[in-house]
Amino acid sequence: MPVNFTVFKKCSSDNKMMLYLCKRDIVDHISFIDPIDGIIVLDNSFLKQGKIFGQVVCSFRYGRKEDEVMGLNFQKDMYLASVQIYPSLDEYNSFKPSNIQVCLLSKLGSNAVPFRFKIPQNAPPSVILQDGSKDRTDACGVQYYVKIFAGLFETDHNRAKEGCPILPGSSIQKTLAMWPALDNVKGRYGVAIEDSIKDKEPSLASSVLVPNADISEVFGIIVSYLIKVKLYLGALGGDLTTELPFLLMNSQEEDVVNVK
Repeated sequence: MPVNFTVFKKCSSDNKMMLYLCKRDIVDHISFIDPIDGIIVLDNSFLKQGKIFGQVVCSFRYGRKEDEVMGLNFQKDMYLASVQIYPSLDEYNSFKPSNIQVCLLSKLGSNAVPFRFKIPQNAPPSVILQDGSKDRTDACGVQYYVKIFAGLFETDHNRAKEGCPILPGSSIQKTLAMWPALDNVKGRYGVAIEDSIKDKEPSLASSVLVPNADISEVFGIIVSYLIKVKLYLGALGGDLTTELPFLLMNSQEEDVVNVK
């Protein structure tokens, strides 16, 4: 007996990547949350080289988009899940495909790769506020979407935020490795770089050490670096931010002189 089911499809702008979602209504059953199952179909160029990553993004808009002027931004994104889909990493992608995924794999061919995202238990529900418009794309509220992209690292597509949701009264410990390099911010306005008369690749400027605590008497550009961690406490609680400064120093290259 044939079984009918609905699949949701989305293609990339160059048609080299196709995303199939088995369903878009994800239910929170209190004790567990339905996983997000899907299939991606990749062009042969992706299969030969490169990596494919997938993310579940929780987007919270708390202001109208037309009011975003003078650099204001009334939207925050949290990444609730992030995995490498291809080539598959067994420790993260070991799961039994669903019946719909098995059926899709048999129809879509060898370029199809299954994936599964697990949503954290305390993820907020999808809620939007009515604004009199039928277009819900930029509506105020909480919305979810799946992001698939190609890159060398899972941070290539967005380097700014990573969501680590926690329940009230609980704690979380996570180790992150960050590599400050000019390649990450090349071309961005206002980034300080080392000035050099030598014909070599530029680098991030070293931290400026100020012996006097009164920086108002210092003439020039003071370069400093810090790591910022932001805790989002909800629409009413606002943000809680902590900053940890660190020093960045470039090694001194020695000139080599050949004497004959």
